Amino acid sequence: GRGSAALAESRAAAIRQAGEAERAALAERKAREAKAARQALEIRLQEEFRRFRDQMKGELGEKLVIQRKLDEGHGRLEQGLVQLEEQNTELESAIVELKTAETQLETWLAEYEDEEEDASGALGQLNLDEAIVPADTASRQLFDCVAETSAIDDTLYHLDRALSNDVVDLATFLKEVRKLARRQFMAKALAKKIQKHQQQVEMQARMSQPNLNSRPPAYRASQRP
Repeated sequence: GRGSAALAESRAAAIRQAGEAERAALAERKAREAKAARQALEIRLQEEFRRFRDQMKGELGEKLVIQRKLDEGHGRLEQGLVQLEEQNTELESAIVELKTAETQLETWLAEYEDEEEDASGALGQLNLDEAIVPADTASRQLFDCVAETSAIDDTLYHLDRALSNDVVDLATFLKEVRKLARRQFMAKALAKKIQKHQQQVEMQARMSQPNLNSRPPAYRASQRP
């Protein structure tokens, strides 16, 4: 009886040990599988993160390019606005000068209207081209410069009227005003140069004339021995 009981107990212990070993092996296998699954998940997450990072870098690069272009466009726009403001200021200044000239002309016409009516008959019979004859080439050039300056003033006046009546646009107006202003500046500069030359010539002519008020040197008769 005791032998059978010991044998049965030994078998039971062996069965328990086998079960524990099996459970340990199963737990170890599950741990390895979990570790492998975790590693695979980490690899997949790293690949996904790498792809996401590359995609974001590409999109960020495109956005940076777009932002740079926007900044450049904004800079050009601000520069254009500054230039437009400067042109607007120049235009307003030119308009003020034109209006001032117009006012002065109207005042002059109002003051001398009666005199012009009285002298209209005499002026109608007088040929100004024949009456005014330049003394020399320099005087003729001076007359031409003055005439060109006056003609440009008239043209600027009519350009201002044309702009006010929407006959010409602002761009055309500014272009013509700059062109005429440059021509008028050159004409005035040439007129000043001619006047300066004429003054120098006149001064030299005065200096070369003999002084009639000066007395001749005293005559001393030679004494004979």
